[in-house]
Amino acid sequence: MEQMQNTARGFFGTIHGIQLMDFIQLACLARWSRTIRVQSGSCFGRAHIRSGQLFHAEVDELAGEEALIRILQWNAGRFDASPPDEGVETSITRAWEFLLIEALRLRDAAKNTDGTAGGAEREAFAGGFDGAINGIGISDLVQLACMTRKDYLLRIESNHGEGKVHVKSGQVCHAEFGELQGEAAFNEVVVGEEGLFDCLPPEADVPDTIDKPWEYLLIDAMRHRDEVAGANKEGDEEAAQADSLLQRIQKMKVTEKIRAAMTGDKEMRSLLVRDANRLVQLAIISNGRITDGEIAAIASSRSIDEDVLRRIAANREWMNVYAIRFAIATNPKTAIPVATKLIPTLLAKDLKQISKSKSVPTAVAAAARRLVGELR
Repeated sequence: MEQMQNTARGFFGTIHGIQLMDFIQLACLARWSRTIRVQSGSCFGRAHIRSGQLFHAEVDELAGEEALIRILQWNAGRFDASPPDEGVETSITRAWEFLLIEALRLRDAAKNTDGTAGGAEREAFAGGFDGAINGIGISDLVQLACMTRKDYLLRIESNHGEGKVHVKSGQVCHAEFGELQGEAAFNEVVVGEEGLFDCLPPEADVPDTIDKPWEYLLIDAMRHRDEVAGANKEGDEEAAQADSLLQRIQKMKVTEKIRAAMTGDKEMRSLLVRDANRLVQLAIISNGRITDGEIAAIASSRSIDEDVLRRIAANREWMNVYAIRFAIATNPKTAIPVATKLIPTLLAKDLKQISKSKSVPTAVAAAARRLVGELR
């Protein structure tokens, strides 16, 4: 597939070995508008995204949801993500989240049947998808590289300067920018707004200068970028004032939601906490103005990502608050080792309630029953 010229604001380059499902998920979360052309062996298809919504797909004689799910069964090949085609009619109306889950379910079923996934498309490629991306932000590029859980060297040439980001097993382990290394270098790389990137094989003997999880690393980097850039552009502020808060949030890209989650007030946080994106949820709990009451509400929510619950449980100050500790222990999405460790710290009356509850995992209820028996 021919690479298009970099006509969109952002970065242009080619990435290797990613999962197509990860890329489409990122494109939807980032509210992109793209036409994604896919080749896998002798098969060709297209997926069309408008403002973060999948609205049409086609492959061979198929169109719509069936075509999209067929494409998502392919496990290797090439793709090209370019500006959207014009005049494409809508053939998909259901939410992209549902369609990706359905495609994943069918892929797992195929693996259980014959030990593999895909069909004739397996004949030509192995190791994921390679493809050209036009107009991606550095934070999105790093997120995509980490989602693959592979090793990469991302070489960045931007309007801010040149830098390198090393990814190992799904985590950023090292960065370079001029004479800077580590997290300080990574922060400067993310400041860049447009340019080119190369996705290269990992270098040998790279030092581990960064040990922070990539989600938190990106949050801190975007905070640094805002400090460098200063306040939002006046035109954006005027447009935002004309809309309601909810309307503003609905129009935000993921990076904008993360920024708002880190700095926004309680009303902003109460709306953003409904967002399913883990980065947004993690940004909310890193907001310096968040209250214990908000943390308790987040900890009791069934829609919060497991990793967010784990991060809350790791905060000693929050674990000193009984309401938060109780919420973490009784949330069915909390990892069982984390929940069972908290069970002995709860009051007897709550242990009795948990021991009979059907809304907590069996192992958590059993741990509560054992303690109730010892108290008798």
